[in-house]
Amino acid sequence: MGRRINAWRCDQEFVEYSECMKKTFTGGFETCCGARAPDEPAANPAGVTYRQSDDDAQSGQDSLEPVAVQGGNGSNDRDSVLGAEGSIGTGVCRKGEPVIAEPDRVEPLRILVLDDCEVDAELMWHELEKGGVSFEGQRAATEHELLESLDSFNPDVAVVDYCVPGYDGMAAIAAIHGKRPDIPVIVVSGRMGEEIAVDTVKSGAFDYILKSNLKRLPSAVLRAVREAEEQRIHQRTQVALRESEERFRSLVQLSPDAIYVLSGDEFVFSNPAGLKLMGAESPSDLVGRRLDDHLVASIKSALEKNSKDDGSGSVGSSPTTSAVVRLDGTCVPVEINVAVVRLDGEPMIQLVARDISERLRSEQALRRAYDELEKRVKERTRDLLLANTKLEQEIVERERVELELRANRAFIDAVFNSLPGHMAVLDRRGIIVAVNESWQRAADESGVELSKAGVGVNYLEVCRRAAETGDTSAEAALCGIRAVLRGEQNEFSLEYQGHGKDAEQWATLFVTPLKRQEGGAVVTHVDITKRKRAELEIQRLHNDMYRYGRVSLMGELAAAIAHELRQPLSALKTNAEAAIDLLGLGVLDVGELRDILGDMIADINHAAEVISKMRALLAKGQSTKQPLNLNKLLDEVVPLIRERAIMRGVSIQIDTNPSLPEVSADRIQLQQVLMNLMINALDAMKDAPLGERKLTIWTGMASPNEVQISVSDTGTGLPAGKSEVIFQSFYSTKPDGMGMGLAICRSIVQAHGGRIWAVNNRGQGATFHITLPVKAQDQ
Repeated sequence: MGRRINAWRCDQEFVEYSECMKKTFTGGFETCCGARAPDEPAANPAGVTYRQSDDDAQSGQDSLEPVAVQGGNGSNDRDSVLGAEGSIGTGVCRKGEPVIAEPDRVEPLRILVLDDCEVDAELMWHELEKGGVSFEGQRAATEHELLESLDSFNPDVAVVDYCVPGYDGMAAIAAIHGKRPDIPVIVVSGRMGEEIAVDTVKSGAFDYILKSNLKRLPSAVLRAVREAEEQRIHQRTQVALRESEERFRSLVQLSPDAIYVLSGDEFVFSNPAGLKLMGAESPSDLVGRRLDDHLVASIKSALEKNSKDDGSGSVGSSPTTSAVVRLDGTCVPVEINVAVVRLDGEPMIQLVARDISERLRSEQALRRAYDELEKRVKERTRDLLLANTKLEQEIVERERVELELRANRAFIDAVFNSLPGHMAVLDRRGIIVAVNESWQRAADESGVELSKAGVGVNYLEVCRRAAETGDTSAEAALCGIRAVLRGEQNEFSLEYQGHGKDAEQWATLFVTPLKRQEGGAVVTHVDITKRKRAELEIQRLHNDMYRYGRVSLMGELAAAIAHELRQPLSALKTNAEAAIDLLGLGVLDVGELRDILGDMIADINHAAEVISKMRALLAKGQSTKQPLNLNKLLDEVVPLIRERAIMRGVSIQIDTNPSLPEVSADRIQLQQVLMNLMINALDAMKDAPLGERKLTIWTGMASPNEVQISVSDTGTGLPAGKSEVIFQSFYSTKPDGMGMGLAICRSIVQAHGGRIWAVNNRGQGATFHITLPVKAQDQ
């Protein structure tokens, strides 16, 4: 059950209860309802505000109407006797006097009633409403409901029926105060003796009311709430007082000023700062000593003047500057305040002394500093005048510099926008902060909105999204840009081909770090389609030129090739004739015939291998690099020139390194280079004596990362000063040569990342050296 009453009018019965409660608050607990003397002024200790109703004003009655009634929480334990009206510590309120309530409470009171009879609870609600109490009520019929309501309802006051079936008032009081000792409990009963009533109050009940006198319930509730709040305020005040005393004690003990208390002419107290000022190690060194032993005359006179107690409480003095005498006889300048205070009715002298030694030294230093400052101010004023003139000149110069900076900025912007490459400036997070006009035009032409690739967009995210679609060049660009932004690489470049309708387009991505403390990078996309097409055309011409060189070599090696083919063909013919003869004997030897046919197949394979090598040398195709061992490459090439060397009386000597690492190269092109050098060596030795013609081929390591192959002859050697010229196109020492062989050799070697050069031997002839990089582990 819940009820709320916000305003009320005093009727005759409530006025009597108000008079009773006022007498209780102002005169203490009384045995009966005593009436106030007619001439005694009405008190309003709670400060409740009233207004006279319009009806009462017209009728001339003195009943008052409170604007609002408030209350609070609290509890009291008191001894009392049963009153004439069956109450404890109550009185009858006189008409016109208010019910005492807390003036600062706005919300209604929360009243919990423990009663198994709902009708009795309704009567209590009625009396409370009739008494003008603003409240919210809740009834509990059992112990369980009582305990549950204490948590959920959070009452301000509890009204308990003493006789609840299976649960008496004493147990209810103990249960309520066990959980909420701050809640006042009022016991209500149909009948009870004085002894039991006193026991309930001693057990913690605030008041006891008979059900036949429920008109007392409003005043008892309001009084209980008020006194409970006063109890809490008192407890908080005591706690605050103890805390204040502790703070004051800490302030005195920790005060940097010396504090002394004197009784008559003797010290009775000193804080640690006071002991330190006097040079005492403990209070016993100072307590009991006379004041005259430690104060100079000027302080004594001030003390005598201000220590005259006129009985008004305390007398204080203005700060006095003088000196005190320490225990060791030295004097310390101090600033002292003297006050006379009363402690337990006895006048005591309180001295507060502050050591001003450091202050005096500071004042002296300050005076010296002031004089020095005056001098420096004059000097500074002169300097400021000169500086002001200089500043004016600097302002003029700064304005000129700013104009130049703006002009330079405009120039830089013009250059930036005039560059043909598509350029964007990224900050250290990869966000685009500036783009040139070429970048904007490229975005417009490709249909890409600048909101997706313009200023403010994270370019790393643009590359990442492109990489997720399978664009490998975008993935490589993402890694390269990140490396430059993090300072892991000084620069990054990448050639990539367009996709879709831009498949024929080529571009180069350049990423360079932005030279500033905040970091960043400059990303440039340069269209290299024309250059790429020219490179492809040059590559095609090179391939044609290489093929022409190989065709020329085949022409020069025609006799060797014919010899290579003649040998397997002759063997094939001989084996075929032997097979025919074997068949003519009439006796078939299958095993011998099988051997003859096996030899024939081997000869056919040999001839086919020679033809395949020739076709590979003459084939027209793209360059393909693969892991190669130069020693095995020599085994393939030397047989092709061996017949020609024999015909010219040249001996061939091969010196190889068996642990030579592999290189990554095009097999056909390196075969072409070696054959060209070997044929040139054979031609160079045509005029040498027959016994001195020797071709030497050597392989080995030029460095830990390079392999070397050298071709040496004993011919006429190189013309003086022509070791570089011989590699130029159309230069030849042969009367019928075109001068393309060595030029092609150099082009092939350089395309493989190697070097080729020639030197004359110490004796006779020349040597051509070739170095090639060792194949990397991940190739």
